[in-house]
Amino acid sequence: MNMNLNNELEMQYFPKIEKLFKEELGLNIVENYGQVQMGINYIPDLFLSIQIGQFKVPVIVEIKNEISHIAQITRFINRVTHFEGIGIVSAYTIENKIKDKLKALGIGFHEIDKEVFLPFNLKLDQTKNPTPNSSVKSKGFRAESSIKLMLYFVCLPEALAFSQRELAEKLDLSLGTTNKALKNLEIVKLIISKGRKRYLGRFDEIVERWRISFLDFETKSHSLGRFSPLDDSFFSLWQQNVISLDSYWGGEAAASIRTHYLRPALFKIYTYNDRIGPLLQQLRLKKDPNGRIEITKCFWPGEINNPDGTVPDFVTYCELLNSGIDRNIETAEMLKEKLKSRLKKYEY
Repeated sequence: MNMNLNNELEMQYFPKIEKLFKEELGLNIVENYGQVQMGINYIPDLFLSIQIGQFKVPVIVEIKNEISHIAQITRFINRVTHFEGIGIVSAYTIENKIKDKLKALGIGFHEIDKEVFLPFNLKLDQTKNPTPNSSVKSKGFRAESSIKLMLYFVCLPEALAFSQRELAEKLDLSLGTTNKALKNLEIVKLIISKGRKRYLGRFDEIVERWRISFLDFETKSHSLGRFSPLDDSFFSLWQQNVISLDSYWGGEAAASIRTHYLRPALFKIYTYNDRIGPLLQQLRLKKDPNGRIEITKCFWPGEINNPDGTVPDFVTYCELLNSGIDRNIETAEMLKEKLKSRLKKYEY
């Protein structure tokens, strides 16, 4: 499990959170991402993924010693309101009026050794596979088809006018899958249909939902591994390595090329090839689980990649936010302005 806990309070609380899910609720923690930047002004104390039946559900946890006033968790409440998953506050003592407020808002709380409330129909004496109610099932923004369609709209907003059949052909999806993905996006108001026209929802909401899905589920199933160069000249000459073989720079490398501002420390390469031997040979890379170079499969149409050999700016923007690194967040703001300017006339 990837732990990134950096203070005594979190080290003290995580075993209690783990015990809550595993022993009291019978739920497995699939992954602990630790502290991940969520938006410009908020980093949760814990960002987890739990298994509920067949669903993997993201969970953010806010940790306090005691909660006696709602102002202590206002920023957390504001973030959970736009979070596609479960939010929980955990403390030794929580005032009853605050617990009532959290219940009304559909936010979970964990008063250690006393009381637990989670915002779906789950009883503490249930068996190992509790069934979430429709509010969790309807979240639905997890499948590759949904994030592929949303990415296509953001990168090529003219496609909002395409028919379902055209979208299916462009994205290599069945017509039924495309219709379902479109409906999912409309349910969560990332796409808004008025008459025969479609519009984009709020940019920040699109980013929040897309990047968390991308981080939590897609990157793990598409990663082809980490690598290191055969010699360190790679890091000084990387821009001279024009990637061919249907592969593109992502992450910090793409941000460096697109903004001329960031000096990359970590490198991401996206490829359409399942066999990466020729790519490793071209770039002189070797397998290394701790390497600074990651290779990942592309799942979007090649037409939305940039001519300069980088992935779509929206993908790079979300990767920078997901990194939680200050210099990346700063660079992300540069890309954000370009993206918002491009999409403004397509928003509802």
